[in-house]
Amino acid sequence: MKTKLKTALIVTMITIFASGYALGILSGQYRIPTTGTLGTDLKIMVYNDRDCINLCTTLDWNHIEKNVQQVKSVFVQNENTVAVLISTTTENWNPAELVDYVDFSARLYSSPNLASGEVKELDIYLTVFGNCSETITDVSFDIVVTGTEQ
Repeated sequence: MKTKLKTALIVTMITIFASGYALGILSGQYRIPTTGTLGTDLKIMVYNDRDCINLCTTLDWNHIEKNVQQVKSVFVQNENTVAVLISTTTENWNPAELVDYVDFSARLYSSPNLASGEVKELDIYLTVFGNCSETITDVSFDIVVTGTEQ
């Protein structure tokens, strides 16, 4: 579809410019940038509560003990008409070297599959290793929850 549209636009532009050139007509250009999205964006929401009332905008680990697994739970809702596979990653570690001293994982209750409209508990696990530098005191990172169409 894209190739046909591009070809049609190129042929049209060549025809317009060629006819203008052949007739000796002056022409000018005005460029209009465009943007758009093809396909459907999947919408995954994360809440602090099972009833999906309070959006999870931050996750506070409070005081983190070294070599002790910390666990936080949030609730993921699939707001799509299709089933999705949920995965998690992390990014923006601050300080950057913290990632070398951490074990991070997340598990969606019972399976990573989330049906349309379904809500499941997502348990998030964080352990900071004992060999983490004493100079690292305040930490932050982002948890990215992704839904991929099945």
